[in-house]
Amino acid sequence: FGEGTPMYSNMYIMQSTGGEYSIGGDNVDEAKAVVDAGSGECVIVGETASYGAGNTDMYIAHIAIDGSVLWQKTFGDDDYDFGEDIVSTDDGLLAIGFTKSFGAGYDDMFVVKTDFSGDSIWQRTYGGTENDKGNAIIDCSDDGFLLVGGTMSFGAGDWDGYVLRVNSEGDTIGDAINAAKPPIVPQLKISPCPFNSSCKISIPNMQRNSNTLRIFSITGELVADIPLHSGWQEIVWHPGNLPSGVYNVVAGEISAKVLYIR
Repeated sequence: FGEGTPMYSNMYIMQSTGGEYSIGGDNVDEAKAVVDAGSGECVIVGETASYGAGNTDMYIAHIAIDGSVLWQKTFGDDDYDFGEDIVSTDDGLLAIGFTKSFGAGYDDMFVVKTDFSGDSIWQRTYGGTENDKGNAIIDCSDDGFLLVGGTMSFGAGDWDGYVLRVNSEGDTIGDAINAAKPPIVPQLKISPCPFNSSCKISIPNMQRNSNTLRIFSITGELVADIPLHSGWQEIVWHPGNLPSGVYNVVAGEISAKVLYIR
């Protein structure tokens, strides 16, 4: 239903009383979460490609009981920005998602605080040099919040759960947050290790002095030279008929070793 269909999506609201409404423009628009605004009204959050500054923007809209839009606001810049969850506070609204327009890495957790008219009070990003996403907010009893999502910048694996404790102004709280600062030197991640047919090499989003991924044998022989683009990416390496042994994987100034067993 709505503008832009059937090629593009619209936000869709269905009330328990039977009302059904579509909201959006002539491009892709998606709603991800809703919060009660009282008197049968609600506030939704999602993302829109119909309005705003970039490819997609975080979208927040106050919807009347008859499905009409009382106000709508977009947040983001000229890249991709997404909204995933929203809560109501004593003095406004708090929305979470992720952004490619701002922050330290490829994606960053994106949090927007607004008043009850949708006007921005503050905006924050959280994360490191790789992908970090925000999925949910929990409103705490002391005017602070838990921000919940996923991270590739910190932790033990490709993706780890990411929980931040922040105060009412969005400042991080506690030693656990301070301990989660990104390492000074980004690392290559290779899995599995050892491997017997192929391995996945994760290259962080970083400034490199080389636009190729080079793989050397233990004797220093160059066995692979793979082009790289800017930003975070993953390469799957198939050694083929190369002999078993330790190989050195190099991207610019960072490197890691991996064991190949045929």
